[in-house]
Amino acid sequence: MPVAFMIRSAARTSCSLVLALVLGLAGCVAPVLLMPDSSQVIWALLKPLVGFDPNTVNLWEQPVIRQRMTTLLGARYAPVMQIIRTANELKQEGPLFYVVSRFTPVPDIADKAGLVWNKDTNQFAALLHKDGVTEILSEKLHTAVVERATAEVQQRWPQWPTELAPLAALAMPPAAASMPDAPPTEVPFEIPAPPLPSTPVVIDPPSAPPVPQPLRAPITGPTTPLPPLSGAP
Repeated sequence: MPVAFMIRSAARTSCSLVLALVLGLAGCVAPVLLMPDSSQVIWALLKPLVGFDPNTVNLWEQPVIRQRMTTLLGARYAPVMQIIRTANELKQEGPLFYVVSRFTPVPDIADKAGLVWNKDTNQFAALLHKDGVTEILSEKLHTAVVERATAEVQQRWPQWPTELAPLAALAMPPAAASMPDAPPTEVPFEIPAPPLPSTPVVIDPPSAPPVPQPLRAPITGPTTPLPPLSGAP
C-alpha cells in the first residue's frame, strides 16, 4: 500500500505540473492572439482626428506611423514630413484618410505634397509634386494575406482622393516606372551562301524532242491526163 500510494502521488504531481505549464503557455499566447493588427491601430488613431489638425496630438510621431513613414520615405523622411506637417486638417473620403500640404518649406523637395492611408488595403502612399511632375511613393500592401499575394498585387497602384487625383494622374504607375527599357532587338546578320557551280544539262538523244522539218509546198499539176506521145503504140 505505501508503494502504491507513492506512485499515485507522483502521478498527481506530474499531472499538476503539466497542467500548470499548459496554462502558463496559454497565458503567454493569449495576449498575442488578442493584439490588434496595425490597420486597427492606425484606424483608431485617425478616425477621431478627421476634421482636426493632426499636429495638435503629434500624430506623425506615433510609433506605429513613424516607423512606416521612415520606411516609406527613406532618406527624405525629414524634409517630406516637414512639408506634410503644414497640413492643418485630416480629411476622409470613403476608405481614404489623407492630408494635403498648404505650402512648402522645402521647395527643393516638392511644391506640394500629400499623404494618404487606405483603410481597405492598409497602405500608405505619398505624393510629391514639383515643376509639373508628380512622384509617388507607395507601400506594399499590408494585408492579412500579404504572404500569399503576388508581387504584382503587393505593388497595386494606390487610390487617391478627389483632391489629389489630378496630381496623381501626372505620374506613371510604379510598374511602368520600375521596368527597365527593353533592349533593342538585334536582327541576326546572315552571310549569303556561295552560288552552286553550274552543271551542263545533257539531254539524252532518245528522249530529245524531234527536230522540226521545214515545210515544203506540194507539187501540183494539171488535172487532165497528158496526151500520148506520137509513135506510141
